[in-house]
Amino acid sequence: MAFSSADQVSEVFEKAKADFLNGIKDQKLRSQLQKATTIDDIWDYTDQLQKDQGSNKRLRGLKRIGPYIERLQEYAGVIEVFVQAKPDILALIWGPIKLLLQVSSNLVASFDAILGVMKNMGSILPRFNEFVPLFKNNERMKYVLGLFFQDILDFYLVSLKFFGLTRWKVFFESLWPARRAEIQVIAENIEKHRLLLCNEITLNDILEAHTARKKALEHYAETREFQERQDFHSMETYIHPPSYDEDLDRIRNTRCEGTGSWLVQDQQFVSWAEGKEKSAQVLWLQGIPGAGKTFLASTAVDRTKDLGHSLFALLSYRNDLKSPIPIYHSLIFQLASQDRDLRTVLCSTIMDTTKDLKRDLKGNSKFALNTFSKLLQAAGPTYITIDGLDEIDDFTQQAFLHLLLDELKSLPHVKLLVSSRRVERIERILKPVAAILPIDQKNSGCIKAYVSRRSGEWLNNSYFDSDARSEIRELLNPLALKADGMFLYARIVLEDVEMLQDLGSIRDQLSVLPQGLDEAYERILRRITKHPSSAQKQCKRILSWIACSPVQITRHEMEQVLIIKKDHRSVPPVRSTLNTLPLCGPLVEADDENLRFVHFTVKEYLLRHQKNKFLDDGEALIEISTTCLAYLCSDLMDADISDDDIQRNLVSGAYRLLNFAHRQWAECLRLCTRHFRDELPPQLVPLLGHIMQELANPYYSEDFDTNLGLWSLDRFKSNLKEIKTISRSLDFRSLMATSYDWRLDEVDPSWSDFDFTTISATTIRVHRILQSLLCSGSKHEKDCHCSEIQKHYGTAVNICPFLSCRFHQFPLRSRDLRDKHIRQHDRPFKCTVETCEYSTLGFSSLGQLEQHRVQYHQRPTEIHIPSDLDTLELEELKSLMMEYIMRDRVQEMERILPSIISRWPSKSAFRSSFKGLLASHGSVAMVRLIFGDQLPDEGIVWSSYDSFMSHAIRSRNVPVVEWAFNTGAIAVGSPKTGLVSQIAASDSLETFNIWWNDALSSNHFHRLMSYIVECRKWSPLMESQVASLWIEQHQLGNFPTFLASKLLKILASSSCSLVLAQALVACGADVNYRSSKLSAELPPLHLAIRKTSTEAADLVKYLLLSGADPHVKIIRSLGKNKGQEIVPSLEPGAKGISKWLGQTWDELVEWAAEERRKVSEDRFPSASSTLSADRG
Repeated sequence: MAFSSADQVSEVFEKAKADFLNGIKDQKLRSQLQKATTIDDIWDYTDQLQKDQGSNKRLRGLKRIGPYIERLQEYAGVIEVFVQAKPDILALIWGPIKLLLQVSSNLVASFDAILGVMKNMGSILPRFNEFVPLFKNNERMKYVLGLFFQDILDFYLVSLKFFGLTRWKVFFESLWPARRAEIQVIAENIEKHRLLLCNEITLNDILEAHTARKKALEHYAETREFQERQDFHSMETYIHPPSYDEDLDRIRNTRCEGTGSWLVQDQQFVSWAEGKEKSAQVLWLQGIPGAGKTFLASTAVDRTKDLGHSLFALLSYRNDLKSPIPIYHSLIFQLASQDRDLRTVLCSTIMDTTKDLKRDLKGNSKFALNTFSKLLQAAGPTYITIDGLDEIDDFTQQAFLHLLLDELKSLPHVKLLVSSRRVERIERILKPVAAILPIDQKNSGCIKAYVSRRSGEWLNNSYFDSDARSEIRELLNPLALKADGMFLYARIVLEDVEMLQDLGSIRDQLSVLPQGLDEAYERILRRITKHPSSAQKQCKRILSWIACSPVQITRHEMEQVLIIKKDHRSVPPVRSTLNTLPLCGPLVEADDENLRFVHFTVKEYLLRHQKNKFLDDGEALIEISTTCLAYLCSDLMDADISDDDIQRNLVSGAYRLLNFAHRQWAECLRLCTRHFRDELPPQLVPLLGHIMQELANPYYSEDFDTNLGLWSLDRFKSNLKEIKTISRSLDFRSLMATSYDWRLDEVDPSWSDFDFTTISATTIRVHRILQSLLCSGSKHEKDCHCSEIQKHYGTAVNICPFLSCRFHQFPLRSRDLRDKHIRQHDRPFKCTVETCEYSTLGFSSLGQLEQHRVQYHQRPTEIHIPSDLDTLELEELKSLMMEYIMRDRVQEMERILPSIISRWPSKSAFRSSFKGLLASHGSVAMVRLIFGDQLPDEGIVWSSYDSFMSHAIRSRNVPVVEWAFNTGAIAVGSPKTGLVSQIAASDSLETFNIWWNDALSSNHFHRLMSYIVECRKWSPLMESQVASLWIEQHQLGNFPTFLASKLLKILASSSCSLVLAQALVACGADVNYRSSKLSAELPPLHLAIRKTSTEAADLVKYLLLSGADPHVKIIRSLGKNKGQEIVPSLEPGAKGISKWLGQTWDELVEWAAEERRKVSEDRFPSASSTLSADRG
C-alpha cells in the first residue's frame, strides 16, 4: 500500500514526538506535560505567575518571553492548517513551556536563565505567518515544518532533562552552562532551517538538513564529553589520588567462596544498608586482628553497589598516612568518576576558577572535605566503606572521623561503614553515633568452611597415603574453634603445617595448637632459626626490608638486594628466582610482584612483641641504607658509563633496584638517622663520601641552600658534609614528588640538574635505553631482548615516565595501559607563563589556550627590553624568551641570543627549555635561529610525548612540520615512521599531505605504506584520504597488486579498517593472499576472524562477499597444537560474530556465498551498501 505525502509528513511529527517522550525517563515530569495544551493555558499561567511574583516583590520580567510564545502561536496555527496536526502534537508545543516555568521559578537564577533562553528563541524563530503563501503552494515546506518541530522539542528535552536532575538547584551555576551551550547548538540549527523557507528547496536539501541537525547535536555531545573527560583526567593527574581498586580486586580473588555471606543477611547490616526507619547512619564492623574484617568490608562494598554510589578506602599500615587528605581525594574521584554530572561539578568548581583552588584541593584538608561534602549533596544514596582505620596514624584517624561525621549530620542519604579493631580512641568517637556489629563470633562457620576447603586442597595434592590424610584431618578438627573468630590464625597455622614434609612433625605441630597469633608467629621464627646461617641471614634481610622499607619492595628488587655485597664495586647478575615460603614461612606473601607481610600484626610482632629481638628497626634501616648506597656506588652508576655497558647491564638484570634506590635512598637514610643521636653510623660514611666525590653533579648549582632542620638533621655536627648531601637529596626527592612536568623520557631533561648527584642523569639514560630495547609492536623482532628484560624487571618496564605520578612507583600492568595513561598527562597546548598552573597541565586545544591567555595573561603590545640582560633573573629571562617566540621577534632574538644562552648550563639545556613552545607556536625563522637546520637528537626517543615533532604535529604548526621534512631535519629511518601513527589519528590534511609527498619522493614508499597500515587508530578524514590516494597511485601504475595484497593482510591483523580494505581490493588486492605457499600461512580472512570487534566483523563480512575462501586448509606449524588444522568457526571472532552482524558464522558463510552467486562473475557487490542495508 502506497503512503501519501500527508502520511509521510505526519510520520515525521509522530517520530519527533516519540523521540521526545522516550527521552524523558521521569514519569512524574511526563505526566505534568499534559497540564497545558493550548496557548490560553500558557497566558493564564503567566498572568498568575506574574501576580504571585508581584505579591512577593520578585518580578522577573515575564514579558521577555512574549515574542517566543507569539512565534509558537503562529507555528501552531500553520501546522494545524497545513499539516492537520493532531491535538496531542499541538499540546507538546505548550505543555513543556508551563512545566519549565514552574520548575525553574523555584530559583531566581534558573528562572532568569529559562526566560533568557526563550527570549533568544523568540528572536530566532521565523514569523511563520509571513510564509503562509509558500506553505500553500509548496508541498515540500511541510517537511521543513517538521524540522522546526524537532528543534522545538530538542530545546524542551535538553531543558527538562536538566531540571529532572536530582538536586539541580545545588549546582545550577556549575551544570547549566553546558546545557545552555547545547541549547545554542539547537538555536543554530533553527537558523539554518530558516534558510530552507524558499521555493527552490529540494527534498534532498531537507534530508541533508535532517542529517545535519542530528550530527550537530551528536557532535556537541561527543565534544562536550571528550572535553569533560580531558579536564577530569587532567585534574586527576594533578592530584593523583590513591586508588584501592587493585586491593579490592585482590581481596575478591582471595576471598573464600561463601565468606561474608552472613553479613548481607544480618539484620543490623540490612537495616543500615536499606535505610530502614530508626536505623543508624554509621555501622561499625568491630573485630579482633585477623578476624577477616577486610574481607567483610569488600563484601559490603559489593553489596552497596546495588543500592547507590559505593565508595571505599582500604587503609593499611603501609600507607603511612599523615593526613586525611589522600582519603578525601580517593573518595572524591571515585564519586565523580561514577557520575557525569558530578564530574562536571567537580571540574567547574576546581578547574574553571583560579589555580589556588587546585592547590587547596591538593593540600588543604578542610577544603578537600568541603568539596567532597558538596558532591555528596547532589549524589543521592551513597555508601562509604572505610577499612583498616586502626592501622593508620592516630591523628589522621581521629581527624578523619571527627570531620566526616560532622559533615554526615547534614547528609542523611549518606551511610558510613567503618571496619576496624576495637581501639579506645576510635570507640570514643564511634560509640555515641554508630551501630556496633561485633564479627568475631559470627565467623566460626566461615572459618570452618575455609579450613575444610584449604586442607582438602592441600591433602588431595599431597603424597600422604589415605590413613595419614585421615589422621591429619582429625588433627585439624579443633582448628576452627581454636581460631576464636580469626581467619588469619587459621591461615597461618595451615600454611605452616603445609610446609612440613613428615607426619611426625605435623602431629607435633597440631597436637598442641598455638595460643593466639603471637605464639603462631613465634613457632615460625623458631623454625627459621634452625635454618643454616646463610638462609637465616637471607630471611632476616627479607623481613628487614619488608618491615622497614619506606615503600613496598618487589620480588625482582629483593632478588637483587640479596646478592649485593656492600664492599664490592660490582653487582653480580641475578641467577635465581626468590621463593619466600621456604625461607620466611607464611609470614610473607607475594602480592602480584610486591612482597608484604600477610597481616600488619606480623610487623608489630617482629618489631615490638618478639622477646628475642629477631629484628631491630634501627639495624634494619642501616641494612637498607647501606645496601642502597652500595648499589649506587657500584660501577653500574658511574657517571661516564657507556651506553653499551648500560645495555649489557640492563639485559643481565643489573638495574632491578635502580628505581627504588633513585627515589628512596635519601629517605632511607633520613629514617635511619632517627635511631642515632648526633653521629652517623660508621658504615654509612665512606659510602656517602664516594657519592660526594664520584657522583657529584657538575651542573648542580651550589647556590641552592638546604635546610638541615627541615629534615631533623641539624644535630649531626660531626658529619656535616655527609648530612648536607642527604639533606640536598631529600630536597630533590620532595621536588620530584611535586614537579608535574618532570619526566624520564625527555630528550634533554634539564630537571636532572637539580639533583646534587648524577644518579638522576644516569637513571634517565637507563630508562631511555631500556625503552629502546623493547619491541614497540605486537610482534617481536629477531634476537630481541624482551623476554630477558621481562624476566628481570616484570611490570617495572611499564612505569609512567612522569616522576610525580603514582604510576611511576606503581607500574601499570601492560605497555598499552601505560601509553593510554600517559596520554592523560599530555595536553599539548601549554601556557607560556611558567608560574601558571597551566604551563604544566596545558589545554587540549589551541582555542582554549588562547582564551586562557587573553583572560589571565593579556600583556602590553610593546615588549620592554632591559638594557642589561645580566641583571635579570632566570625566570624573567624565560618570560622574555617566550614573548619573543610568541610574537615572532626574530631580529631581536638574534641580537640577544648569545648572551642569553650563556645563562643556561648548556646549549642543549637552553633548547630543551623552549622546545615545546617553539614546536607549537614558533615560526620557521625562529626555529632555525635556535635549532639550526637539524633537530637535536630527535630520533633517539621518538616515544617521548614532549618531542619536538610530536608537539608541532599536534599543534598543527604546519610551516614548521613542512620545514622539518623539506630540510631533512629528521632522518627517514626511525622518527619518520614514528610520525605515522600520530598523523593517521589527526585530522590535519596539510600535515598528511606533507608526509605523503615526502613518502612518494623517498625510496621507502612500500615500507612506509606498511607502517601506515599498521596504525590502529584512524580519523575518518585520514582514512578516506589514504584510500583515495592509494587508488590514484594504482591508476598511475605506482601501486602494484602485490603491495595491495600484502597491505590487506597487514590491515586484517591491525585496525581492520573497512574503508582501507575496500580501497585495497579496488587496487587489485587478492583477498586470499598468502605470502608463501606454506600450509601454515594465514590469509586476511583468518587473521581478521581471530579478532573480536565491530570493525573485524565488518571486514570479515566484506572479505567473504569479495571472495575470501572460508574453507582453505591452514595447518599449525608451531606450538603444542602443531599439525592441527585451524578451523575458522572455532576462532574467537567467529564464535561471537552474531553479536555484531546478527548471524552465526555458518549463516554468514552461507549468506555470502548466495550473494556472490546472485551477481555476475566479473563483479562483486558493494560491501558498504550491503552493510548499511543489513544494519538498517
